[in-house]
Amino acid sequence: MKTKIIQWGKNFKALFAKRFFQVTFIVAFLFLALMTLLPAWQLLPDIKEAGTIPLHYNIHFGVDSFGVWWRVFMIPVSGAVILIVNFLLAVAFWKRERVLSKFLAATAMLVQFLLFISMIFVVLFNLAYG
Repeated sequence: MKTKIIQWGKNFKALFAKRFFQVTFIVAFLFLALMTLLPAWQLLPDIKEAGTIPLHYNIHFGVDSFGVWWRVFMIPVSGAVILIVNFLLAVAFWKRERVLSKFLAATAMLVQFLLFISMIFVVLFNLAYG
């Protein structure tokens, strides 16, 4: 058990010694921080008073999903889970499959970017309906 923890630590150090992983993790973390701060900054004072808020917009039907205010923060929570899982898997696969580790890190960054874009749209249509 102790040797596995030591091996994980060595893999972690070797992985984050590479510039690619440093950049992807920092950029992904910045997108995660922005997608958490954006609704807190723009919506939080107003949406706490509302009973329900729009959570999803469909071009065919308009707003098709409503929910309580704290459900807006499920996008950053899912982003944090994806970020943690992808980087843990990248560390686990670092010694055997380096290309897979790079793919996981790049995917984590891309997913954070896409979730950030979706959070921008959620904030915008909440401001439009507010």
